[in-house]
Amino acid sequence: MLNSNSFNFFHGDALLISVFVFYAISTIYITVFSIQSIRKRRYSSAFLAISTLLAAYVILATGNDTLHHVLRIDALAQQIATGSPSPLIENKATGEVAAIFLYYSFLPYLLPVALTVAGVASRVSLQIAEVVYLGLLIYSLRRLVECLPRPEKKQLAYAAAILFLTANYVYSDWTTRAAIGEICAYALIPMAIVYALEETSREGMSCEGRSCEGSSWIKLAFIFFLQACAHPIVFAFCALGTFVSVYAITDRPLLKLARPLLTASVAGLAAAAPFWLPAALFMNDVLGKQALPFNFANTFAPPWQVLDPTIFATVGPTMIAFCGYLVYAGWANRDRRLLSCSILFFALLLMQTWLFAGLIPKIPGLSQIQFIWRLMFATAVIGFAAALRFSQRDHCGNFARLIPVFAIVAVSAFGVRLMTKLPKIVNDVQKIISPSDRTAESYFVNFSDEPESVWGVRLFSPDYANIRSFCPESTPDVFSRVSFADLRKNPVVSTPYVGVFAGPIDFVTYRAKGENAVLSHCDHVLVLGPLTPGATLSVDESKLDLAQKSRAGVLGFAALIFAAQFMRRRKKGIAGAVKGNAPA
Repeated sequence: MLNSNSFNFFHGDALLISVFVFYAISTIYITVFSIQSIRKRRYSSAFLAISTLLAAYVILATGNDTLHHVLRIDALAQQIATGSPSPLIENKATGEVAAIFLYYSFLPYLLPVALTVAGVASRVSLQIAEVVYLGLLIYSLRRLVECLPRPEKKQLAYAAAILFLTANYVYSDWTTRAAIGEICAYALIPMAIVYALEETSREGMSCEGRSCEGSSWIKLAFIFFLQACAHPIVFAFCALGTFVSVYAITDRPLLKLARPLLTASVAGLAAAAPFWLPAALFMNDVLGKQALPFNFANTFAPPWQVLDPTIFATVGPTMIAFCGYLVYAGWANRDRRLLSCSILFFALLLMQTWLFAGLIPKIPGLSQIQFIWRLMFATAVIGFAAALRFSQRDHCGNFARLIPVFAIVAVSAFGVRLMTKLPKIVNDVQKIISPSDRTAESYFVNFSDEPESVWGVRLFSPDYANIRSFCPESTPDVFSRVSFADLRKNPVVSTPYVGVFAGPIDFVTYRAKGENAVLSHCDHVLVLGPLTPGATLSVDESKLDLAQKSRAGVLGFAALIFAAQFMRRRKKGIAGAVKGNAPA
């Protein structure tokens, strides 16, 4: 007879044990299947197998940033449900706000927020979005391999895709970091390479049986636009990976490649500029990177650490060894492009070690990336580009004999790494069964020393360095405290000075009797005054409303342009097909 304890076991411990066993058996089976496929030179089958395995892990795994994203999704979904979308995220318990979505793109959140509004749990919505972005990366990689000008070399190109997908930082961006902004931008890189190849190398492009005639420039520009809107900090890395990949795969002169690629990237960046203009105008009004408990120079690793197969902030020793092999192959065959791409791979890798910790931080603007290992994805893309070139060359000959060895080692290491994540997967399932009581009220806290708030909110806390410091007497007849949420209700003041904890500045305007209030600060409290007791105090958020509408307009306008171009191309293709089938 079943009792309550056996019922709990069935829905608790037994489920966790079942998940562990299922994932363990699946990981071992797919890893062995992939190795066998590689030995038989069926690299495409191995690629699809490990892609499926990775997706199975992503659907349950939580990363370092998962909590941030879940609570932000909840906050945005609540704003949409109440008809009050705003870049300011409000803490309903304290009334304070954080200007997160003035400086962080909402584009990667569109899918999970839509799912949450439709009734899906925010945690599940986030996992679904991550799997969708991973699916986009996998589809784009497959599309890139299928579009290469040497169909007979397709299987070797899939081997290069395996080395890329099993690079530590590539899959760890999903399984360890859950950096939704980054993965949204990075997932589009292979598709950008496809469109760039179509635009710059019209002759010889198979494109899965479709003609590559017609301009792909606007598609490439649109991809760059989406990447810039999703995460402007990593946009430069996306463009770098795309440029180097096209240079590696084709043999066209560099100047002929540069014009369409540069114009497309500039057009995409220019189209995205209005999207980020509000953030640029008010960049100095929040703490930003100065709120982080480290500086940029501290993120450079020892040179030997890039060979550590157990950390995420590396491409892994297998890709490093393979690119070293490509340096030798490029030198032996006098293939300048293969050699230069392989050397660039190692240059970027070394740039992320403390050998260059004294030089790299001096490059203007580079410290904005916060972590130097954010370059690691672009490093993996460039290694992938070198591998693709190697796979497409006739002279690879005897050098290609070691490709199965590298692929087998990469897949084996990938399987072992996923097996080590099984305890964490089980723990993540436990969190789904018994959700944490962590709420937005305990997360959206400005100037908090709690780790989650430091990494997810404190970046967006106001910076009062440019306004005067003034602390009025704290007597009840001189100074009173209100929350930002209270100011939205237009309260009547009773004291000459009013304090707002972590009150934002510049992108909102505080008014009393129709005139702008004088601003000062006392530690983390924004002080308004002197004010006339009995005056109505209000806050004007029209700048934020304009920023929100302009961003939506930028995305909508770009989507319309792309849709119009797509329809034009489709009509042109249909007209060409009809003309070709017409009787003579």
